[in-house]
Order: sequence, then C-alpha cells, then structure tokens
Amino acid sequence: MSNAPPVPPPARPDGIPAADITDFEHAIHQTLQAWDVPGENRVNYNPTTAEIAVDGRPRGSRGQGMRSIIHAAFAVSLARRNKSRGLIHPGFVVLDSPVVTYRQPDNREADPELMTHDVVEHFYRDLLDNPPGQVIIIENGTPPAIITERAKVHAFNADGSERLGFFPPQDQTATD
Repeated sequence: MSNAPPVPPPARPDGIPAADITDFEHAIHQTLQAWDVPGENRVNYNPTTAEIAVDGRPRGSRGQGMRSIIHAAFAVSLARRNKSRGLIHPGFVVLDSPVVTYRQPDNREADPELMTHDVVEHFYRDLLDNPPGQVIIIENGTPPAIITERAKVHAFNADGSERLGFFPPQDQTATD
C-alpha cells in the first residue's frame, strides 16, 4: 500500500467547446455593458491560461479597479449562465470588494481606464434587477442610497455597530 497522494485526473484532452467559450464571452460582455463599464467590452477567454482579455487587454495588465470588476463579471456571468441552463451552481456568489477601488475620474481623456461615476450604481442595480442567485458583497464602501433602499445591507465594524460580523463574538452564546 502506497502513501503517495492520489494523482489528479488529466485535463480534458478536447478542451472546452468553442461554442461554449463564445457564449460565455458574450455573457461577460453583457454583464460589463449592463454595469456601464467604459469601452466596447469585447471579451476573449483563453482556455489554456484561464485568463480573460477585455478590449484586447489581459485582465492581469489592468489596474486594480478594472481587474476587480472583470473578476466580478466573470463570477456573476458564470452563475447566470449556469442558472439559465439548469447547470450545477451553488446558487450564490460572494464578491470581495468588487467596486471599492472605483473613484470618480478626474481626467477621463488622459486615462480611459478610469470608470465613469455611475459604474458602481449600475453594478448594484443590475445585481438587484437580474440576480444570479443570492449575492453577498463584502465591500468597504457604502452602496448608493437608491440601492440601500432595496437591498439588505449589514454594516460590520467594532465601534458601535449592531453587528460585528456574520458570526456572533465568541463570548456570546447561540441563544443570544
């Protein structure tokens, strides 16, 4: 009997069907458009590297804000696509700081990578109007007022907040 760890199965030799890749690229494009992300938002997915390029630029070559929004669009689009096709998905998406790095641009002509001031509002509105299931967003910024009227928002902090986090502090019992 060997103590060696099991060898993982080899990758699929045939890869992902081209029609599925094209369909998924289109789904991400639609999500970026719904969020009002500047640009044409042409999406290319490379199954060899598992990386996305938008408008010819790889996600990794972008600034933190654009990398975050592309990552969020990937996760949301995957959930929507699987849900619409009856494919396996856990039914929820967790996004960590997807729009915290966005700030109103000072000079959009000099840096077209900067987001328009309403990307954050479009992001939240789209998730409320077309949810891919349960969406949990962990964000350091406060959502726009129009969103907080419709969404369940919990502010977590240690100074005077009604909640310190998802779980009660360790010194509280489950009956509190």
